[in-house]
Amino acid sequence: MPTIFSGLQGGIVDAAMLAPPVTFKAHEAGFRELVSFPKQDLVELQGSVLVRDASLQSDAAQMEKFLRGTYKGFLHIKDNRAATLPFIARYLQVNDRVAATAYDQVVRPAMTQDGTLSAEMQAKAVEHVLKRLDLKETPPLAKIFDFSLTRKVITELQSKNWRPGA
Repeated sequence: MPTIFSGLQGGIVDAAMLAPPVTFKAHEAGFRELVSFPKQDLVELQGSVLVRDASLQSDAAQMEKFLRGTYKGFLHIKDNRAATLPFIARYLQVNDRVAATAYDQVVRPAMTQDGTLSAEMQAKAVEHVLKRLDLKETPPLAKIFDFSLTRKVITELQSKNWRPGA
């Protein structure tokens, strides 16, 4: 991504698709944003947890432990901006100001209420992919999305009043 941005800065390319944190650097350098996918009415899934059905069947307990830890991390990121910013800064190799911008404009707005998708969001995500792949028939959403184990973990943590840092 930095190489693409360098080409944009050097006039080698006229336009480029960039992702944070490079988008913030481009904005600071005076480049104009033509389109922002997060600002469109699209559901682009990022940070998904995917598992093969066979693994889920053969080691459900391990999958549940993994989801529990992942969900706890999700809650920490969602509810604790100040503690999350140093991780973002280190991961993206940016300063604190850019990390805060990334959190406020990209990370936090992209998070759903509980880490799962409503049926409407699932349909939008699939619709988006079907168009890109030029597929005519929509598979059943239940064949793609199954949040049952996630909801079990959520219910368990809520029943214990679990909170990040508590």
